Amino acid sequence: MAGHFRPAKSWDILCRSAQGAVRVCVECKSQVDSYGNNENNRYEEALGSGLDVRARHGDAVALGFVLVLCDEDATGRATRDRSDDLDPVFTSSSHMTRREIFARRITDFGVNDAPFYDAAALLFVTRTSEVRHPDDPDLDVRTFAARLVGRLTVP
Repeated sequence: MAGHFRPAKSWDILCRSAQGAVRVCVECKSQVDSYGNNENNRYEEALGSGLDVRARHGDAVALGFVLVLCDEDATGRATRDRSDDLDPVFTSSSHMTRREIFARRITDFGVNDAPFYDAAALLFVTRTSEVRHPDDPDLDVRTFAARLVGRLTVP
């Protein structure tokens, strides 16, 4: 799909109307290992893709972001604070907590009178295939599609 800042972006899920207009774009990311090294990359990818769509299509397209994160000791324990002017919400946070904060913020923030992302979901998976969802129902992957469809049916 063509954007405003780049000629094309391949979305993981792209849905079109019967007339061919793009209606839903979903980006899916996963992260196993190198959590601190790749954290900002995942954020920047989601922020750039979302801004590109909003700049070109405004609120005509519903945007979704899904992140699957490995659920293990390294992601569940508090990490070292690396900035003196850290937003207090991040103080002594874990990788899981920071991903939840990010997911909430991209759905709460607006761009050009549209929500930045219409829905975000997290899924925590252990190396033995056990699955856990965040406590926040708005970030639960089991209700993700309903939130996107709900956004499209709002007049």
